[in-house]
Amino acid sequence: MRSNSFITQRVVFALQNYLNGQLQGSRSYADTTIEVAHDDSLFININGNPIMTIVGGPNAKDVSSVLVTAGFYYDSDGNPTKITRERLNGLLDALGEKGVIPQGVRVYIDREYGVCYLKHEDTRIPMGKHYNRFVSIVPNASSFEYKLQEEVLK
Repeated sequence: MRSNSFITQRVVFALQNYLNGQLQGSRSYADTTIEVAHDDSLFININGNPIMTIVGGPNAKDVSSVLVTAGFYYDSDGNPTKITRERLNGLLDALGEKGVIPQGVRVYIDREYGVCYLKHEDTRIPMGKHYNRFVSIVPNASSFEYKLQEEVLK
């Protein structure tokens, strides 16, 4: 049986290839699928449900938006599952290393409050079934800029 970290590593490797303009079509790694659309956007899904969409690509300098979703599978508190958080953190790390977003953007659960957050430095955005189901990160390596789902849906 493959570990989730192995699958996350494969997904991150595919994302890195995409950001270098070297990924076309789709790839599946166990429960996770990566697909490059006709407009060069990248869709990353777990069991057919989106966890991240990168608009603009296929090169890091062409990315216009990174849409991070809480997924469609939640724990008993309405937070994204451990697998969703693991995949997202691997993808967010890769985007930070490539300079698409600031380094250090993470998804984690604050055990004191039992809430999942998308975090960078002192900025925390609650994510989950009862909060923001998605957040759009504006590509910028030097500052963390984002739009909440209400702003994106306007």
